[in-house]
Amino acid sequence: MKPNLSRERRTSWLLLMAAGLVGSIAVAIAYDWGEAAEQLERARVHHQQIAGPADLADLIAQQQAVNRAVAERIAQRQDEVGIHPLVPFVIPRAGIDAPEYFQILYYTIREDLKNLAMNRGAVKHFDERLGFAFAQGRPPINDPIEQWLTMLQLVSKASYLAGQSRWREIESVEIMPIRAADGVERGAPGRPAMLVEFPFQMRIRGTLRDILWFLHELSADHSLEPTPAAVALRDWRRNLIGKLRDRAGIAIADDDLDQMIGPIAVLGLSIEGGNLSPIDNLQQLEATFELAGMRFIASPDDPDHRDNIDTPQRRPAQQTGRYRGRH
Repeated sequence: MKPNLSRERRTSWLLLMAAGLVGSIAVAIAYDWGEAAEQLERARVHHQQIAGPADLADLIAQQQAVNRAVAERIAQRQDEVGIHPLVPFVIPRAGIDAPEYFQILYYTIREDLKNLAMNRGAVKHFDERLGFAFAQGRPPINDPIEQWLTMLQLVSKASYLAGQSRWREIESVEIMPIRAADGVERGAPGRPAMLVEFPFQMRIRGTLRDILWFLHELSADHSLEPTPAAVALRDWRRNLIGKLRDRAGIAIADDDLDQMIGPIAVLGLSIEGGNLSPIDNLQQLEATFELAGMRFIASPDDPDHRDNIDTPQRRPAQQTGRYRGRH
């Protein structure tokens, strides 16, 4: 009798096939066909893109250079938009004492501004006091005159622009009484003061389009592209120096006559209209402005830092965030 080998043969083949399948699975699991090497290469390339060829010292030096450039640009813009005393709103070096010079300057400016505004034909009321209520045109004895000269520079610009409005439709110009000229420090809560503010209020009456024109001219930066009104204001300042030389009989420097008086910030605005009927088909509105000149305070780390910033009796620092517009 011959043994039946077919069954054993089939069993062996099945075992062989199973072993081959298990082996294939094991090889597939153990060997990734180069995927790990590709992932490693991709990671290396990505790291190279992030790190770059430069070393850490070069990267730090580059960042420091960028920081210096940004700081210089910020300082430049602060200098351009900040208020700086310009001739003739500075005390001459010799030939006259400060109170007398302020008196001559004040009376000359208020007379000149009123004549310019009234002669254009539109302005019917121009308050020539310019917000000052001085005895004999002189500030209080104990007040630093430099502060009042800064305020006089600001109100002169605002009054000139209002009296020379584009469409000649402003009929009343008034600076509200100025009680003090010492600056107010402004800064973020919990941070050192960033700037000094010289605030004042102004009321004008005119048409909406001239009020909007005035609003734009006040706060525009004319250092790069001066408007016709800004050029006229600069020319007026030049002519004013000639008049002061004749009246005071002293030499007044004229080395900054090409500079523009800095922008005046608008802190608040209210507009009211109480006309029952238009005048000459023009609706007249009364606008009250809260205005201020700004002067940035240098960082204590800056070698040019001055603790006084020309305002030795500044009021305490106040938080920013009160700027508003009302209508």
